[in-house]
Formats: sequence, structure tokens, C-alpha cells
Amino acid sequence: MIDRQHGLAVNRSSFHQALQIEAERSGVQNFTATISKRKLLSPSTSRSGPEILLDGEKHSGNWMIDATGRGHSTSYITRSKRITFSQNIALALPIQATSHAEALLIDAVEDGWWYLSPATGKRRDLVFVTDKQTLRSLNCKRSDWLSAQLRKSETICDILDTDPDWNSVYGVDARFAALENPINLRTVAVGDAALALDPLSGQGSLLAIKSAAILFHSILNTEKGLKSYESWIQQAHKQEFQLCLDTYRKASHRFPNSGFWKRHI
Repeated sequence: MIDRQHGLAVNRSSFHQALQIEAERSGVQNFTATISKRKLLSPSTSRSGPEILLDGEKHSGNWMIDATGRGHSTSYITRSKRITFSQNIALALPIQATSHAEALLIDAVEDGWWYLSPATGKRRDLVFVTDKQTLRSLNCKRSDWLSAQLRKSETICDILDTDPDWNSVYGVDARFAALENPINLRTVAVGDAALALDPLSGQGSLLAIKSAAILFHSILNTEKGLKSYESWIQQAHKQEFQLCLDTYRKASHRFPNSGFWKRHI
């Protein structure tokens, strides 16, 4: 993005399946439910684990781990406020696989940055990350504006075989956000539920895996309890937030008059 260096990425779907299979083999209970029917039945105390009602079915355990990702503005299980440090939104649309289908391409433009994911079969995703303030200030159709932004990216525009279908664009949360407190006695948030990074860092998946591993060892270490997990989350937040600021600051030199880049530094 800054120096136009090459990058590579992989499809993580098989990895996600392997993680879930291994968790179930280890005795971990996985469940999903509609959020409107969730209800916490008992508090998380040192004497009894949390109980939760999901779609009419009660679940209980020694620990309740919230791994729901960045999808909710607050964490239901930990009852903690989510603090956001940006208002970024990703505008995504599927396109047909193109040349250089194995590469992850990233390029900055004046009002945000583009990335083109590696192909999965015949499909790959074209994504533009901007912020809500930029979108609110538009004085033209969003499709026309996005098309103009794409034309500003020679890196990506030059390899597209066809023009994207701008009517299929959908928005995805891309904010840098963290829970004020990811721990509430025996209920704990991990991964994006605890700390959702700006996608520009490229560290989100790695941090999610690390947070789960550190939480696991913290639960087993009865002497220190969850202090080591809490300390790690705080340190990871500090380091990643500084990395995010540094990355945007470097890229902003290409666009000194851009409101988008100025808002991130």
C-alpha cells in the first residue's frame, strides 16, 4: 500500500473448520442463537459458572467464552461497553476471478484504500475501506463515486477483466474497536469480540488465535487466574493501535489534502 510491495493471502475456511473440530474433540460446547432470544440466567460467580438461555435451551459451564466477533456494538456475555477508535466501513462486492488470482492486492487512494482478495474458486472480493464521514459527504450516487475511486487505483483497476456490478455492494463493519473490559468473572471475550483491529494491520486473525491460546493457559493457571490474559489484551491493544496510527501516517503523505487520511492521524 505504501511502497507497492507484493502480498499473498490464503483461504481460511478449512482452517476454521479444523479449529472447530479440534475444539469439539476437546469437549468444548459450540452453539449459535438469534440475539433477540438470548438471556443470561445467573451471574458469573466464583461458586457457579454462567448459565445462558439460547432459543429456549439452557446452557451452563465453568466458563463462557464470547467469540462472536465484531458483529455487535456491545458484548452480550461480558456486559462490557465497546469503545471504537475509528468509523471505518468496508464496501465489498464479489467479482469474477481475474489474473493474479492468487495475490492479495492493496492500494491507497484519496478517500480510502482498496484491497482485492485472493480468489476462492471463481470468485474473489473487491473491497473499499473508507469511513462514515466520507460517505455522508457524497454529492453523487455511491456507485458513481466508487467507480471513480477504483479508476484512481492503477494497481487493481488494470487487472480487472470486467467492470464490477456496483449494485451488489454491501457494507461491513471495519472499525478499530475494543471492549472496555473483556472479562466479567467467569465470562470472557476473545478475538474480535475483545479487540477488533483495523483491517489494514493484517493482524486480526493472528491476534484472535493468540488471544484464545493465552486465555486457555490463563484459565489453567489457577495462581494468576486471568490477570495474564487481561494484561496481554491491554498490551496488544496499545501496540496495535500505535501500529495503526503509524501505518496511516505513512500513507497519508501521498494525500496531504485528504480528509479521510487526516482523520486517522
